[in-house]
Amino acid sequence: MDGKKGRLLKEYYELGEEAVLGALKDSGFEFKEIQAAFGGSVYSGAAVTHNCLKRIGAYGIPIVNTEAACGTSAGNLRLAYQAVAAGFCDVALAMGVEKMGSGLLENPTVPLWAKKLGIDNVPAEASTLINREMHDYGFTLEDIASVVLQDRRNADEIPRLSFTRKVYLPWKRWCMPP
Repeated sequence: MDGKKGRLLKEYYELGEEAVLGALKDSGFEFKEIQAAFGGSVYSGAAVTHNCLKRIGAYGIPIVNTEAACGTSAGNLRLAYQAVAAGFCDVALAMGVEKMGSGLLENPTVPLWAKKLGIDNVPAEASTLINREMHDYGFTLEDIASVVLQDRRNADEIPRLSFTRKVYLPWKRWCMPP
């Protein structure tokens, strides 16, 4: 068990297998109808998509592995769309899978010297960027909060998502300004 959510501890390829099987069930497709697959991960290593799909017997189709940080799944959706639009295939699968550890995210693009200085801090990077956006474009914490709230409300509609805490305004009690 993972200790926090009472679920069995799963490896990334098990999470990917579960997600693909769920997507196939939701879409009404069978895997034999999939003609190409695009997938990836940031932290799970090489051949992530292959490792997820081989668990369901997915052989004989082109499989492309990508990595684009937080945009990996969106990039894969774009690649799948382009493959279908170009006539390369009629049905393509787009996926992304990640198994996050506890604590701060490590940024694999930060050079070793910066890590040794303690500069490898994704939340601090994001905070700095959003602070600049707030300064340049006049965004407020309430503007950002409204986006977070809407994202969480949308996520509440997806049964397999793992958010366990409801988010509500006023959020300043628990949100540190950037």
